[in-house]
Amino acid sequence: HARSGMIDSLERAFAFANDFLAPEDVPFRLTAGDEFQGLIVDPKRFVDAYSVLRFTSTVPFRLGVGLGELTTIVSDVPGAMDGPAWWQAREAIVDAHSATARDAFRGFGSRSDVILDGLAAGLRATTGDWTERQRVVSLALIAGVSNFSEAAEVLGVTRQTIYKQSRGMKWRDTLLLRQAFHAAIEGREVR
Repeated sequence: HARSGMIDSLERAFAFANDFLAPEDVPFRLTAGDEFQGLIVDPKRFVDAYSVLRFTSTVPFRLGVGLGELTTIVSDVPGAMDGPAWWQAREAIVDAHSATARDAFRGFGSRSDVILDGLAAGLRATTGDWTERQRVVSLALIAGVSNFSEAAEVLGVTRQTIYKQSRGMKWRDTLLLRQAFHAAIEGREVR
């Protein structure tokens, strides 16, 4: 039962994260057991999808992220793509399993990899103990509502409820981490 609950939580998180992807991306999905993959063509789009995965998953997971080229065509068939992007991702997931970090980034440049690993640790620490309600509030806030009043209206609660939830979930810290992620991704040098 615990394993099926984990899979259900991941699949719900994928459904939310996949809403942030573009048609040329390959959606997140399970490939074997509890392993999953996805392909995001533009790394800038990754920050929103990654944030939503972290915001919505109620179970811990490890993530290896690789940046690089593909030597095959883009495919939604698991295992059908190959190239430096996949090799970097494989190295990252091995690192994520062997270290205390749960997420690892490779291929962004050695300095950027370390910065992204640290930002990921901060985001996990900030979001890891969120309640279900806080996770729902985070989705409303990231999905384009412009303020707490609008989020309250969308969720059918009071503005004060949204404010209280946002304080409890350290929403401002979370936004700063997301902004830092965007800056690190946009400032990278592809190798």
